[in-house]
Amino acid sequence: MLLYSNYTPSNIVLKSGGTSTLTGVEYSQLPQTTVYKYGATKGAASGKIVSTDLSVYYESSGITVKGLTSVEITSGESAGGDSGGPVYASNKLYGIHVASSKKDGVITTYYTPIAAATNFSIYR
Repeated sequence: MLLYSNYTPSNIVLKSGGTSTLTGVEYSQLPQTTVYKYGATKGAASGKIVSTDLSVYYESSGITVKGLTSVEITSGESAGGDSGGPVYASNKLYGIHVASSKKDGVITTYYTPIAAATNFSIYR
């Protein structure tokens, strides 16, 4: 089923102040690396990778997703509707934004690394 017949895939992503052309993918998810995300709801945000290979439990659905990477946001925001947006740095795609949380004023986002995007597990 084709939902958006006028959609043309592209390697150009939106960012604060313009666009960026992604020229490859990054399989290394190194802590302290600064990455950027763009979401449909809150737009551009950036932060540093905190942890890799995490398991995140979604209480509302009873689902645990494994293999995620967390980012502590230092600039911008994240909210519902941002999922599916790119996470990138240095013109390379790192992954796909899947969730965020806010605790004590700190926003943490989670993404599926590009290497895991085609090889993930969901458990109930």
